[in-house]
Amino acid sequence: PIMTPELSLQNLNACSTINSTRLVYAWFDDFENDVSYSILSQTGSVVTPATDIDSEVFEFGQVAATSFNATSLNYSRFAVSWFDSGQGTINVAVRDVNNNSILAPSIVSYSTTTRLAMTTVRNSTTKAEDFVLAWNDRLEDNIRAAVFDENGSIKYGPYVLTSNENITNLLFDIHGRNSVADFGICDDSYIFAYTNKTGYTVAKAFKVDGSDWNGNCNI
Repeated sequence: PIMTPELSLQNLNACSTINSTRLVYAWFDDFENDVSYSILSQTGSVVTPATDIDSEVFEFGQVAATSFNATSLNYSRFAVSWFDSGQGTINVAVRDVNNNSILAPSIVSYSTTTRLAMTTVRNSTTKAEDFVLAWNDRLEDNIRAAVFDENGSIKYGPYVLTSNENITNLLFDIHGRNSVADFGICDDSYIFAYTNKTGYTVAKAFKVDGSDWNGNCNI
């Protein structure tokens, strides 16, 4: 089904805390058919004014965002993902807290329509933080994920999370870690929850390489 802006079950905006004093807000503007973001202070004042990250996504844009700590200078970073329905592309870009470009808008995959979700995970070896993007692939009829390093390079995937998603009630999300709170599940792991074809909510646990996670931390 086509996900027009007036329908429910969409990602039309996203918000993520970058650090203790900054957050990023991203959104699909149906009036201008673009995707934009702004960096705000902890009190809601504008630090970086609204900035187009894609100036033409046609009528069915979708948006997700997450934040993470990098090991390099200006370590507080965020990633924004969006669907360009005019081109049928799922894209990602990475910026730092000062709005410097780390990864220019890059195509991750393709779809006819989609839903997006993002989260952060911590690398068990380096203790640096990576991020995960999940999306509904309508070309292959499944939900996929890819794992990226702090610079936006793909480390793992894309791989299939499920082929049993409910297209009529397309709800899913992923969670691994809250970077600013320094709290999350085990390193190299995340949880994926979705509505299946029979209408039930299902939760699955994954390692970042796409293998099943048994719920135990490797200490």
